[in-house]
Amino acid sequence: MAFSSQKESGMERLLPAINLLQDVFSKVKMVNELDLPQIAVVGVQSSGKSSVLENIVGKDFLPRGTGIVTRRPLVLQMVHMSPEEKAQREEKGEATEVASFLHEPGKEYTDFQEVKRQIEKETERLCGARKGISSEPIRLRVLSHRVLDLTLVDLPGLTQIAVEGQPANIGKEIKAMILEWIEPKNTIILAVSAANVDIANSDALKLAKQVDPAGERTVGVLTKLDLMDQGTDCVDVLSGSVVALKKGFIGLVNRSQRDIDSQKDINAALKAEQDFFRTHPSYSKISHKLGTAYLTKMLSHHLLLHIKECLPQLKINITSLLEQTRSLLSEFGDDDTDRGKKSALLNLIGKYCRYIVEQLDGTAVGHDDKMEITRGARINRVCAAGFTPHVENMKPLEDITNSQIHTIINSCQGTKTKLFIPEQAFENLVRRCIKTLEDPSHKCVDHVHEEFFKLVEDASSVLVRYPTLRERVTEFVKELLLEFRDPLTLFIKNLIAMEMALLNTNHPDFYDGGSIDQLIRTWTESKREVVEHEEQAPQPPDSFHNQTDFSAPINEKLHRETDIMRELVSTYFAIVKRHMQDHVPKSIVYFMVNKLKECINNRLVEAFYRDELFDVLLEESEDVARRRRAAKEMQGCLKEAIETLNKVRDFRV
Repeated sequence: MAFSSQKESGMERLLPAINLLQDVFSKVKMVNELDLPQIAVVGVQSSGKSSVLENIVGKDFLPRGTGIVTRRPLVLQMVHMSPEEKAQREEKGEATEVASFLHEPGKEYTDFQEVKRQIEKETERLCGARKGISSEPIRLRVLSHRVLDLTLVDLPGLTQIAVEGQPANIGKEIKAMILEWIEPKNTIILAVSAANVDIANSDALKLAKQVDPAGERTVGVLTKLDLMDQGTDCVDVLSGSVVALKKGFIGLVNRSQRDIDSQKDINAALKAEQDFFRTHPSYSKISHKLGTAYLTKMLSHHLLLHIKECLPQLKINITSLLEQTRSLLSEFGDDDTDRGKKSALLNLIGKYCRYIVEQLDGTAVGHDDKMEITRGARINRVCAAGFTPHVENMKPLEDITNSQIHTIINSCQGTKTKLFIPEQAFENLVRRCIKTLEDPSHKCVDHVHEEFFKLVEDASSVLVRYPTLRERVTEFVKELLLEFRDPLTLFIKNLIAMEMALLNTNHPDFYDGGSIDQLIRTWTESKREVVEHEEQAPQPPDSFHNQTDFSAPINEKLHRETDIMRELVSTYFAIVKRHMQDHVPKSIVYFMVNKLKECINNRLVEAFYRDELFDVLLEESEDVARRRRAAKEMQGCLKEAIETLNKVRDFRV
């Protein structure tokens, strides 16, 4: 693979742009959320991972020791210093190889042993002096004429066994942290494995395969090729015949522990690496594709190509976040509450009232992306899908037996002889049925009232910036709803009372189709048959007792009498049900919905638009102030990100 010059390709601006985005968004802890292109280094402890990074930088700067040394991710940004910049710095007497940390803006390190100590110090600050870990990264930038533009994320080494001072589940914690970093699709995984260990057992490759099963964004690195048993090599692994990775494998030779202890110069170690591959019988033919120099160029090239692929979607994501942040800031409003408090309060009350009216009228649909059913529709559903069907399904006289109906009929005739239908019995039974409509009518009001209370709570989000105003307005409107509910409850109670006061048997629906006339004729015929049957039947000795025993079983003729009474009551009850199905929803709209819409704005202004209340009501919560500051910082970061990406929109590969 031939790598084109970054200068020639016009892509030298891409990686610095992404580095800037990482710095910008790390301030608001949003790097992972944006899924910025990056390379994450994964490997087990003692796989040579740290040596790989030091060889790439050309400096000994990483902490070393036993157990877990890397306990926080280290985002290493390497920035190539141009010959012109190098000459300028030399002319000024400035160092040409410097390091700086994002948490120490403006401070530069020229002694890389100091860099090592600062990494240790910053790690202990967050993780403690023992063996704890943290997913919050340290961000280190190295500016040097010896490096190519490249950004790597060094992650803690994989381990299976906890040592003294470590949590028992340290292995799972590290694995979870690594997965959090390598799972995003825009992350290239640099899986480091020791060549003197069976590649089939590589924990780094196993973990990479979990998130990249096709091996499309994984680069394999084999270290310690010089430590393999004599007569063996890993050409088959490097060629991809053992494990297939789209970006392939690269072999390296690291400094040995003796080299590190003796502080062998890294440049000398890199030359020894080149000599090893050039003279090795198995690797000499592919030596141009092995070694740290090739790895660095290849990673830089792949990262730039990867950035190029991700850039369009990255712009879309950042633009979307910017719009969301602007919307959030619009909700929080201006932080200067000392000016125009009267106007601010009126605007807030107006916005609150509009929210309620739009929810009740249904005009709130489409104002946001929630696509939730409006409270007005919910109130309508309480009536249309709850109250109306329930009333429709109510059956008259369900809890009264035929024997009880017969007893009521006989009782209502008193000392009179009944010729036709006893009117008093009919009225008593109908009123009993009408009374059953009172409970569902009031329950309908209760459910609607609950929806109104939920609407008030929802509307209070408009006032979230001012907790005192929010609390008082919410309480006031709830009291207002209770004020409207009382006449509504009384009206429904009176509706029931009116229906019971006069049973209008002249109602046209009561005589619909002449069915009532037919029932009366059937009743009359039934009575005539009963009388004739009683006159013809012989009377037993205790017949007098039987005639006065109203608890005696009902005969077939009397069954017909009770059935007719049931039909009459059912016909009239259906008329009353229709009245209630019509009037209860109308009364709810009149007494609660319309009343609230008509007077809420004036009542709120009357209650709260007072000079002595402005300072109290418009006292902003600290949480909102903090969130607005964070949103403003986020907005600044996103604008800076957009400007940065716009500067690199024209490039070619």
